[in-house]
Amino acid sequence: MFRLKNSDSQWFKAWTSVLNVNYENYEEWQEKYGRQSNPEAYADWIFVATIYNNIGLLLHQKQVDPDILFKQYTPASIIRIWRKYEKVVDARREVSNTELWKYFEYLYDESTKREPNLTMPEDY
Repeated sequence: MFRLKNSDSQWFKAWTSVLNVNYENYEEWQEKYGRQSNPEAYADWIFVATIYNNIGLLLHQKQVDPDILFKQYTPASIIRIWRKYEKVVDARREVSNTELWKYFEYLYDESTKREPNLTMPEDY
């Protein structure tokens, strides 16, 4: 079973790093945070996206109780990261893998059902 450890310092550091990026488009993201230009920021993104993708897979397969899951990983935190990186995911899907982060997107969709009126400030 996948361990849900939101309190782990590595998770918090990576999540915060991922949330604090600023870019206008995929090309700018690549220049500032891509694998070649900023390996640490890229690793944080892959870490967070992989955790969310794995959690989304477990949720999709009904291997985790949604009520428990969304107490551990709040819908707002999932929504914030997905919206921040949706341009990156879409761009990557266009050039390589249309299924990329499929279950992260599923987790996002389920989160929006729990927080349908959530709005994000411009500086998130």
